[in-house]
Amino acid sequence: MWTESRDGLFTNKKKKRDREAVTLPALHNGPTALCQVKAAKALLHLHEYGRAIEDSTKLLKTMKALGEDEDEEGTAVKENGGIKEDRETEMGTYLSDKDKRSDDRVPVSNLLRNTATNEVQRKEEPPFVVDDKRFMVYICGGYKDTVAERSAFMENVYPRLYLYCKQRGYDFRMVDLRWGVGTPVAERHDTVELHVETLRRCQATQGPNFILFVGHKYEVQSPPSTITREAFEAIVRVVERDRQQTSKNKPVEDFPASGSRSSIATDSSSGSSIKKPIYGNFGERATISGSLSQSSHNSLSGGEEARLSPVGARRTRDLDKDLTLLRTCYKLDENCLPPVYRLLPISSHHPDMLSMDRERRRQARRGWSATCQSLWGILQRSAVEALGQEEASLLLRTVLDWEVETGLQSVDEAPPEEHCHCYKRLMPDLHYDLKNKHGAQHTDLLSGRAQLDPVLSAAHQQFLKQLHEKLRHTSIYERNVGWGRRGLNSKHNRSHRFYTERISSHFQRTVISSLNKVMKVTKPRGPFAAVRREAVRVQIQEEIRRHVNYGLHLGKGCTLRKAFLADVKKAVEQSETRPVLLLGPPGWGKSSTMAAVAQLAPSWLPGFRAVKVLVQFIGFTGESRNSRLVLQSLCVQLAEAYCPHTQLSEGLPQLINEFHSLLGRVGAESPLMILLDGLNELSEEHGADLSWISTPLPPNVHLILSATADSPCIHTLRSAHPTVLSLPPLSPEDITAALETKLQTDQRCLQEQQWQLLVQACLSCPCPLYLEVAYCESRLWTSYSPGAGLSLPASLEGLYLGVLARLERELGRQLVRRAAVLISISRCGVTEEELLDLLAQDGKVLQEVTSCHSSSSHPRVPYVLWARLKRDLGPHLTEVRTNGTWVHRWMHCELGRVCIKHYLKTDDSRMVVHADYADYYRDKSQHAHIFQPLSWTLDEEEDGGEISKSYRFNLRKLHGLPYHLVRSSQILPFLSECIFNYEFLLHKAWGLSVLDIEEDLKKAVLPDK
Repeated sequence: MWTESRDGLFTNKKKKRDREAVTLPALHNGPTALCQVKAAKALLHLHEYGRAIEDSTKLLKTMKALGEDEDEEGTAVKENGGIKEDRETEMGTYLSDKDKRSDDRVPVSNLLRNTATNEVQRKEEPPFVVDDKRFMVYICGGYKDTVAERSAFMENVYPRLYLYCKQRGYDFRMVDLRWGVGTPVAERHDTVELHVETLRRCQATQGPNFILFVGHKYEVQSPPSTITREAFEAIVRVVERDRQQTSKNKPVEDFPASGSRSSIATDSSSGSSIKKPIYGNFGERATISGSLSQSSHNSLSGGEEARLSPVGARRTRDLDKDLTLLRTCYKLDENCLPPVYRLLPISSHHPDMLSMDRERRRQARRGWSATCQSLWGILQRSAVEALGQEEASLLLRTVLDWEVETGLQSVDEAPPEEHCHCYKRLMPDLHYDLKNKHGAQHTDLLSGRAQLDPVLSAAHQQFLKQLHEKLRHTSIYERNVGWGRRGLNSKHNRSHRFYTERISSHFQRTVISSLNKVMKVTKPRGPFAAVRREAVRVQIQEEIRRHVNYGLHLGKGCTLRKAFLADVKKAVEQSETRPVLLLGPPGWGKSSTMAAVAQLAPSWLPGFRAVKVLVQFIGFTGESRNSRLVLQSLCVQLAEAYCPHTQLSEGLPQLINEFHSLLGRVGAESPLMILLDGLNELSEEHGADLSWISTPLPPNVHLILSATADSPCIHTLRSAHPTVLSLPPLSPEDITAALETKLQTDQRCLQEQQWQLLVQACLSCPCPLYLEVAYCESRLWTSYSPGAGLSLPASLEGLYLGVLARLERELGRQLVRRAAVLISISRCGVTEEELLDLLAQDGKVLQEVTSCHSSSSHPRVPYVLWARLKRDLGPHLTEVRTNGTWVHRWMHCELGRVCIKHYLKTDDSRMVVHADYADYYRDKSQHAHIFQPLSWTLDEEEDGGEISKSYRFNLRKLHGLPYHLVRSSQILPFLSECIFNYEFLLHKAWGLSVLDIEEDLKKAVLPDK
């Protein structure tokens, strides 16, 4: 027997005293349950099989040995302080709603807020978030001098921590946006925004989330991507005044350091309120740097020097060049409110920056490096006098400055020491060997000289000083390392290898100790049947919560078609015994409309306070695409609400009968409304069986359905004689109102020509999805964008193709093609581990990445490229939890169809991608037992000294391997490795059910397979 609380399943919550315990019999009955029990017993007595389980056990013992010296309280769960309570089951953890983590973050500064790229990617999260059961750790350090430490963590520690978390039912991810790239250069200068947004996502998870490495070298410097209008014009005035002074004309009056008013008309709201930086006064280094003529500026190319002369020594011609460079590189963008000066894309000055030729791209980078040095020098000389030291220090911050300021902020009122750790490397003998060719990678030298750069060295010392003031010494770990002939190289230097192993072990112990305080793993007790029922209960309840949250999220932003909602209300009132069917083409706003109906429906029916609303968005998760699981979820909710002691089955025929029986129990005192959105997204396991939707409906039951107009399921649905409502196109008033609302929310405006182009394009294709995609593209427009280069295709497919073409130009055709194909062809989405591994297995992708982006010889795609692609896709890509893990999938299936049609034009090309997925799941490489086993096994010692095993099943592999083998027409491997493989069958029967095995067989015998 299993017990479930009524709270949380429906949108209308009850008071605590009104809760009723609902007892339901087992979901698994008859032969199916018997087979599962036998399979479980066989799996429990199955001895060590293969190297996978053996290696996992050894690795676990190693991790336990490393953590023996930790304090006992590190494994205790805090009762207070924001730690969530949970109940652990074999399939996962059900978390209580006592503690919701706040998504509010203090903005870094107005300079970051005003960037268009940050506005483009802003997403709104659901109002109620179920615990995501994952940990994310952000790693950062200098681009040049911390490669050894960061690589050691990613290559050695990450797999161990990943396994540790997976064995306990959690996901784990370490993010290093510097791995494989040597500079922060980006076409649209969005590196700061990308890093800060990624760090904030890591901070949204519990446990340690910010790891910093520091050495002797100051961070790579790059000019700011945006400057406020007042700040930029104040800097220009200072340069113009200096030019007049050098030409012996009447000198220009000095201007206040901050808050000065420009002689050019500006928006009164453009004044910035900048908070005090955590690093103290870095304006001093700009002043010093402006007076030194031999100071190198840590150039992006690493080999050139920017010589900054005192103002008095500069000639008029030099200052003319400075003014020209400032006005050429920065343009006023009045589409942003308030207006800002924006750094133009690199390709506008160096078109070869987007070239696929490696040498031409390198030359463009070199040219842009020289431009950056000049810009940085101008800003250093003029910003302090124009803006004051505080604002100048904020303006001239590096990427690492932004990361450290964000990372050291308190999270949920917890001090930085709770989630931040810093590893500080000291090499005292480095300064005695500055002539070494590797020295410039680990310290700041004057160009062409074996001498320390005094300016950058002083700035780095100031950085370290302020770091110690903001982070307690208990979270800063100093290590002394001897300098070697080949620099810091763990492959050729034994002491360096010992150093990396030592900090890796320390980091692993520290993270495990912190994670143990957050996650609570309770060994399930009782017989297998009880454990299995509890696991199914948790899985169904979490699935229901995700659909409720998603519906609330969609309904919150639905402001269109108010007249059509009135028609739906009328149809519901008049169609008492027939379902209501909403039809429309893809992207026509059916899901948003259904979400709005779900929130409005209770007020449409008499006694609306007692109305029960059940909602399912088909295709939102992998489980919701299976007819049997959708019906099972509905029956569980109906039984809980109307008949707590109903005997429920698992097979589809039995569930259909029970579904109709439960509908007959709905009374007038508590009417019911069921909303099923996107029935065309049901998968083929049961031939998208919709026979359970029949008429007449029982009294007090209302059923609202939606599907695409050309879906094959329409014929079955019409047999139920529904009231059909076709979604109308958006009216011009709706389009104009929606666009104006979006612009106001994003604090943006458009030029008249741009506004007319956007409105006319939306009128040519009046559907909500087109409006959303077109508006996202318009957010990339600036006020100085040439009108001839702006266009919006008249069809949704053409618009999507334009998005893909833009991404291909900036990130590479092969990378975008492969990533889009993998997402589109996947089963219910793709995890980041799967995506990065499959990208690395494509030779064309690796060749393109190596020639255009990566500075590493390791055959892997840098994570920053995937992070940038994910960010540039914006709302087109979403992340959902399904099959016990987090996957990325298209927000709308129409983009997947466009990608398949565009990139995979033949059936053979699609089968090749399915075969790549199947080979990935079948891989027997070194880390296959960590990332893709059939289950993650944890050995635990009980009180009597006996060793017990607990299993976390890899549902991705159990579902994905047969799916991709069948779709790649590899029937013989499907039979030998899935259907007649004893080990695979045991895991699938216990981790899922025997019915899932039967559904695999149905896939293999479908006519089109």
